[in-house]
This record gives sequence, C-alpha cells and structure tokens, in this order.
Amino acid sequence: MSSATPETVSVPPMSSLNGYKPNVFYKPHRSGLKTSTTHPINISWILPEELIRGISSGPLPASIDLFDIYTSTSLYKRYLKATRSEGSECDSNELSISGNLALSSCPGKKVRLNGPVRGRSAIDRDLDLDFQRLRSCGISLVVCCLNNDELEFLGAPWSIYADAARKYNLDIVRIPMIEGGCPDTVEQIDEVIQKIDTHIQQNERVLAHCRGGVGRAGLVACCWLLKRGYCCDANKAIRLVRMRRSPKAIETQIQVEFIRKYADYVQQKLKPKDGNAIKSQ
Repeated sequence: MSSATPETVSVPPMSSLNGYKPNVFYKPHRSGLKTSTTHPINISWILPEELIRGISSGPLPASIDLFDIYTSTSLYKRYLKATRSEGSECDSNELSISGNLALSSCPGKKVRLNGPVRGRSAIDRDLDLDFQRLRSCGISLVVCCLNNDELEFLGAPWSIYADAARKYNLDIVRIPMIEGGCPDTVEQIDEVIQKIDTHIQQNERVLAHCRGGVGRAGLVACCWLLKRGYCCDANKAIRLVRMRRSPKAIETQIQVEFIRKYADYVQQKLKPKDGNAIKSQ
C-alpha cells in the first residue's frame, strides 16, 4: 500500500480562505443537512479526562493497563480518587488543559451534497469553523491521515486546509493512508507517534483525523496507546479506542494486523539485552 513519508508541514503564508467554493454550481438538499453550526465537529478524547492525572502521575503497574482501569469499577474509582487528589493541588484551569489525544472526522468535510444517501445525511462543514473549534479545545497539533486527492474530494484542498491551519496556529503532521489501509512500515508510524507524544508530554493536545475519524485515525490512537504503555497489547488498544470513539473504529483486518505488528515492534524496542521485556514508561 502506498502512503507518503510522514512529515511535519511548514504551513505556507496565508491566502484567502474564500477562494474555494465547491458548492458554487448547485444548492445542496437542505433536509437533514449537517453543518459546522448545526453539528459542531465531534471530538473524542482517547484518555478519559477524569482519569488523566491519576494515570499520568507515574507508570502503570505491569499487571494492569488503561483498558483494565476503564472497564473495572474498583480500578476506575481508585484512579479517579488519585486524579482528584492530584487535582486538589492544582487549579481547575490547569486540569482542563492536560495533554491528550483526540479523534475526529475531516475538518471542512463536504459529502452527499445532493441529499442523503442510504439514510446518511448530507454534510457541508466549514473548515474555518472546524479549526476554530479545535483550537478552542486546546488542540495545537493536527495529524492528517489523508492525501491531497482525498482532501480535495472531501472539499478541503490542501492549500486551503494549510492556510486555515496557519490562521489558527495549528501545526500539521501528515501521514497519508488510503481508505481502510495503514502506513507502509511500523517505523513510519513510530516517527509520527513520537511527535504526538512529545506534544502530549508537554501538556499539549493533539488531534488525529482521517475521513470519519474511526479507521486510519483510530489506528494512530491505538499505536500511541501502545507506545505509551497505556495498553499492554493490540487487542486491548483496539477495544479501548472503540469504546472511546466508535464501535466501528479500526475498520479492516489489515489495520488490525498492522496494530498487532506495531505492538510487537514496541515490545522489541523495549526488550533489554537479557531478553526480558519491560513495560513502557
């Protein structure tokens, strides 16, 4: 599968955001139309906000991971209590900007503009409003999993997308993947995951998106959970992302197999010379 080398994009100087008018030749069917105003872009945080400080205060015990905590009432209460204890020493504003990773659909997405298809509503999003919402949520880095052709197809051509990102001071990392696909190599995604984690460890917020924010972006989230040691195996990472984003997250077997391959890659990198793996810090 072909995909471009991941890169941190230096966004070009701003040009007019009004230069692209994909709907100029027709009026979309209005019934059930979803816009950035009627349906603000849905942002799903991967780490439960209420647990962030409890799970980030130190490495998790080797015997449990975030999936266990999130699905066990007793463990959940324990880490919630730890979060509140940590929070008592901080003001509420500091708690609200803890580093985290989020998933969403493509900002500025425009699909089915002639009307609903098989019960699915028309979507006519506004790129400017979507990026404004991302920034209002404290997001400073966006990971785009789409290539130029797909961005164009969705009504958010790269030149306009890049200008809007610059307007809202959003850094962009690109790792294009075809729909239902995955990166070419684990080293490729690992480079992106390291950039994501650098931002999050600096108490910044990151968002990954593809077309719908479930398949390719979900893969990115799973790999980050594995890299950070929040999930101890691929299956738990996938199940957690499906709980936090959508039951449809991770859409193909190819994506499942890639996440498993990345989990093995992470464990191999953590393995000391005596051959005993250690848990990610």
